[in-house]
Amino acid sequence: MTLLSVRDLRVRVRDGARTVTPVRSLSFDIRRGEVLCLVGESGAGKSLTARAVLGMAPYGAEITGSVRFDGRELAGADRRAYAGLWGRRMAYVPQDALAVLSPVHTVGDQIAAAVRSSGCGRAQARARAVAALDRVGIADAARRAKALPARVLRRDAASAR
Repeated sequence: MTLLSVRDLRVRVRDGARTVTPVRSLSFDIRRGEVLCLVGESGAGKSLTARAVLGMAPYGAEITGSVRFDGRELAGADRRAYAGLWGRRMAYVPQDALAVLSPVHTVGDQIAAAVRSSGCGRAQARARAVAALDRVGIADAARRAKALPARVLRRDAASAR
């Protein structure tokens, strides 16, 4: 069974004074248990494609085509249509966490904020954030959840070498 079906996806965005179309007529299917890899040069539209499919395209982006997730059309849907899917059934994992995490909020607070969107309370979200850090191999996860992103990520990158 097809979980995600994308047909003729096109994404147009403003780049200064001009409009560009980095994603043109892209189609693919992903079935349950499958993995899809998008490969291309920097600026080719890989991240923009993922964000458009997930309803997280930049403000003002024009998205056309069809995006069906588990049989439900999402192209053109508002954020409410995605609310029950984000973090439960679909997620965006950026390649450079330092570029997307706020440098002024702790790692644990930022993860907990995402977890709270699933409807749990602050304490439970905080515990889940620490558990998530532990699962991905962050040493001393409870303490590191209280640190700012640059300190946590740089330390773990150095220890992985």
